[in-house]
Amino acid sequence: MSKFAQYNCSWHWFSFQKEAYWLQKSLDSLVKNSTEDVRKGAGRLKQCFEKHRVRNQDVNNFWNEIESMCNNNEEQRLESERTLRTNSAINNKRDRPEKENPYRNLGEIKKPRSNRSRRKAERDGMDKDDIIEETSEDTTLVETSSSTLQAQPTITSLNNSEDIAQIVQQTQQVLINTPNKPVVTKVMCDKYSPYLVCVFSATINHVNETIDEGTYREIEKLFLMKNRLALQESFVKKLESIFETDYAKIESKIINETIVEGDNQSEVARFNFFVRYALLDFTANFKYRLPRVLDRDMSERTFIVECLSPIFRAFRNAFPDIKYDWIEKNVTSIREANNMFADDISPRKTDLLVVRLSDGMEILNTEVSGPPFKATISHTVGDVKKLLMMSICSLCRIFGNNLDCSAKDAKGIKTYNIQVVGDRLTLFSVSITDQKKYLAVELASCMIPFSFDSISYYTKIFNFFAIIQAEFKEQEKLRKKIYSSIPIENTERIRDWLYLPEDSFLYDLKPIPEDIDEILMI
Repeated sequence: MSKFAQYNCSWHWFSFQKEAYWLQKSLDSLVKNSTEDVRKGAGRLKQCFEKHRVRNQDVNNFWNEIESMCNNNEEQRLESERTLRTNSAINNKRDRPEKENPYRNLGEIKKPRSNRSRRKAERDGMDKDDIIEETSEDTTLVETSSSTLQAQPTITSLNNSEDIAQIVQQTQQVLINTPNKPVVTKVMCDKYSPYLVCVFSATINHVNETIDEGTYREIEKLFLMKNRLALQESFVKKLESIFETDYAKIESKIINETIVEGDNQSEVARFNFFVRYALLDFTANFKYRLPRVLDRDMSERTFIVECLSPIFRAFRNAFPDIKYDWIEKNVTSIREANNMFADDISPRKTDLLVVRLSDGMEILNTEVSGPPFKATISHTVGDVKKLLMMSICSLCRIFGNNLDCSAKDAKGIKTYNIQVVGDRLTLFSVSITDQKKYLAVELASCMIPFSFDSISYYTKIFNFFAIIQAEFKEQEKLRKKIYSSIPIENTERIRDWLYLPEDSFLYDLKPIPEDIDEILMI
């Protein structure tokens, strides 16, 4: 590398050191003198620096030098660096031949990633931590002058096991949270209960403590209807005969058992159409696969495309009064709810958004909480809170054009959510139950099979979607009722009940308390 290139690299290195120095000083000032939220944000950023210092020796060396700059007198440090840079420039100019092309060897320098490259990498799915780490490593690949090397302090040795344990503990405490993936705990249940009653398997025991006895009995009846049999017994027997068939004959068996004579537009004919093509798609996976087992090691989006979308698509083809928007779709209801209440709830995206074609309303959100068999608690609970907020906003949007309808009729209006945790799907509804209070009730659950021997799982899958279809039909009747309702004097109206919780109500980024005894999750 030419001396000109060495000088150029030293100059950029010094400039980056100066910027990092001011960043360090600013973070220290924010931690000491700002509001609680700003202090938390600054502290989290400093913890991120510590994490990368532990993972990368060069990064640790760099921040040791920055800390040295913070401890020394700033003016003396800058003056010495300025003198060093000036002398280096004079020496390089004196030693360089008169006709030497100073740009000849610039191609040897490995440049840091540009902003455009970083954005492209993010679009291609690269992990942000990898981008940060790679950029940090790139800045250390250039050569530096001997004087610069002498000015760099050596890395402090970590011979003390307590020091190592302390750094490891700090690294483990670093949580990079996004607005979509926060953490909720049992300790926070009391904070949520004034506005939201969650009736799930893991929370039913806590519901009685937050509402009156009469309301609790009504809610308990709804909860006990979970996983009710929505299929006719004769249809269940048909499914059992299909599942007992050998693979070589199962395709013809599926077709024969799902033929419906007469009106092919009837509800029964449509559901048989759904069953036929969902099963044919599943069995086709094993045509040339031995053993007949699907690989469970897949990403979240591969899981959506390969395992979930065929079932949902077959259901939509049978009942095309709804439409799907797939993969990270913006939820319009949040923007509409913000307009109604002059609020500022942050936008959210969902993995599958189901829209009712009759009025264009968003009636079902689906969140897949990570790959199958690799779901984490923070991701799972964060998605629950995300779904609850999106459902409340969808309800507000439905009532937005019908604010004078009867509150009694409005209590029957629901929005729906499906959360996929591992290989299990859970369906729950959200409705308004009282003034400024919403009710979330678990309705059904099923599991996705990953082998041909587990094809019997489809009995519960079809029952799951039969419940969804029954709920959609009931909601269509209620929709027509509230859209045509006329205000009656001395009756409670939905405009007096509606309430949009603050964004922090479900998205408070507090750490998990050490004394937590249970995580609230489905």
